[in-house]
Amino acid sequence: MSVFGLVGLQDARALQRLMESNAGYAVRIRGHGVEPGAAQEALTALPPSAVAAQKRGYGL
Repeated sequence: MSVFGLVGLQDARALQRLMESNAGYAVRIRGHGVEPGAAQEALTALPPSAVAAQKRGYGL
């Protein structure tokens, strides 16, 4: 059974493993493989006008 819910910094290790398990996706999207810390970057990156309290990450 799949579970849908919030994803946060506490999930960075699992997200990093997921990203690394499908490194070909990163190559197609970004032009290079998954870098160390990519998950933490994805979980903390914000547009210039946003604040951290506005960010929500979801995962399945």
